[in-house]
Amino acid sequence: MPLQLRAVLGPLCHGAFLLHHLYVFFYAHEVHARVERARLHNFDPRIANITDFAAMFFTNWNMMLQTLYFSLAMLHDCLPRHSPMGGLINRCKGFLFASLVFPCSVFVSATFWGVYSINREWVFPEVCDEYIPQWLNHSLHTNVLVFLVVEVLIANQLLPTFRSALGALTALTVVYDAVFFLSYFVYGRFMYGLFHVLNWPERIGFVLSTYFVSAMVMKLGIAIEDFKYRKRRTKAD
Repeated sequence: MPLQLRAVLGPLCHGAFLLHHLYVFFYAHEVHARVERARLHNFDPRIANITDFAAMFFTNWNMMLQTLYFSLAMLHDCLPRHSPMGGLINRCKGFLFASLVFPCSVFVSATFWGVYSINREWVFPEVCDEYIPQWLNHSLHTNVLVFLVVEVLIANQLLPTFRSALGALTALTVVYDAVFFLSYFVYGRFMYGLFHVLNWPERIGFVLSTYFVSAMVMKLGIAIEDFKYRKRRTKAD
């Protein structure tokens, strides 16, 4: 993509993506309020999960990561090209993108729609349709992947080392898994219905397999950015 076109599309896309995420957070607050009112009359654990586990759904963690990334990207777009602060932000957003945003966004979208196609009750019970509209569902689980693809096409990342990126992904995985299983012991139920049909060895196996798949996706993201870098160098030569 030509540099001049990228310079125009970058700020426009980053601004639009950031506004999209902020609106999703705003609307999600309204959804939580509706659920809290509804559960006073009809307590359904599948609906209660929306508010009880709001801070623990990995979908929401991914939304926060993307929001932070697009905020940094927008800030970088607004700074002079060779400013010291711009260089620092460029390194930070590159690290965030390669280590967490890319693998987590692919994981959220692929896993959600993959499980949904088998049995939606395991990840998004039909009873929740009354409170969560389809556009919000797609904003959380489809748009995040679309935005990721666009970002790969229009932005060049300053990549971290594979070891440091893997360390960040591993740390996030450990923290999230600890929160996930702790929530089960606190509430007496899993936030995802899939885990209710698995036994404990299968649950542990699923968690470990998703970690290794995410690590491979992260490596793929780094490889894509490295390929883009080598292609730019070839054109420059």
